[in-house]
Amino acid sequence: MASVKGCPLARAVRQKLSKMQISLDFPVVWSDEPAVKPLPREGRRGIQGSTPFVPQTAGHFMAAWIVRRLLEDTHV
Repeated sequence: MASVKGCPLARAVRQKLSKMQISLDFPVVWSDEPAVKPLPREGRRGIQGSTPFVPQTAGHFMAAWIVRRLLEDTHV
């Protein structure tokens, strides 16, 4: 199984896929940047400033990769 470092969710997904005998040979978007604990606020949960930004950006990276692959396949 491909190694996973620092992300319990990725580890769980890879383990589940492996048990289902699904190949782990596929592209992923990831960051090796360590997680930062949110700043505590009075009477509220912590605020993580990048939460709305990062998943959207990762989606754009993956979409761009897919479009490039599709265009490469059509230029035979």
